[in-house]
Amino acid sequence: MNDDGPFSYLHYYLHHRRDRDREVYTFYTKAGAPRLAAELKGIPEDILFRRPDRTGMPLLVLKASPYFSVNGKYDVLEYDGGPRVGTVHRAGNLYDDQEKVLGHISDPAPPGERVKEGMFKAVAEAVLSDDDEPVYSRPLAMLQLVVGREVAAVFQEERLPFPAPGQEEGFSAAKLLQRFLPEKAQAVVEDFIEPRSWWLDFSTEPAVRLDPRLRVAVALFHIELKRLSNHRAKSRLKFGK
Repeated sequence: MNDDGPFSYLHYYLHHRRDRDREVYTFYTKAGAPRLAAELKGIPEDILFRRPDRTGMPLLVLKASPYFSVNGKYDVLEYDGGPRVGTVHRAGNLYDDQEKVLGHISDPAPPGERVKEGMFKAVAEAVLSDDDEPVYSRPLAMLQLVVGREVAAVFQEERLPFPAPGQEEGFSAAKLLQRFLPEKAQAVVEDFIEPRSWWLDFSTEPAVRLDPRLRVAVALFHIELKRLSNHRAKSRLKFGK
């Protein structure tokens, strides 16, 4: 890690949760120590990077262009109204402060890949299926940061290897249901209810050469875009639109 502090780790677990009127992403070390938090009320609202307790002045601010609906750009600022570090683009490009392209985000998933969603549907299929059929496992998303022709960083959705804050609090209908299901169906429920995160790997030489604030900013921005895209896709399936 270098002098850029919480932005400088080469690996993070990035965990998302909803907190009242905003989305909160917390960046954890491998050992489960929180090092950074990002919060936003929605795109194209400001994205604020803060200390893990979310107090004090933002450490970094992503501010959408006034013409975001057309150009899809967010400026990465040292603070609100401060110097620009670079720019992230909805289409994937990452720019430095002189508008030079540093890299771009790509999604290696095959175009048009269908994702089975809906815990109760998956549970029902697990209960009714033959014993020799594989248990359904929720697909894991992946994004890549490409610099030149080289994959410089990988963002992979994974199981969170440590308890998420508040994980054991409150009543969970899914956990209660799990107790009364066959073993095969229990595995399906567990796959849905376990805390998920994104594993961010910036350990390659091209990623290390990037400004740590920019690589963290572009990862967060496109993971949030991915979340919104998945949410819209689920809504269309639910309402048949």
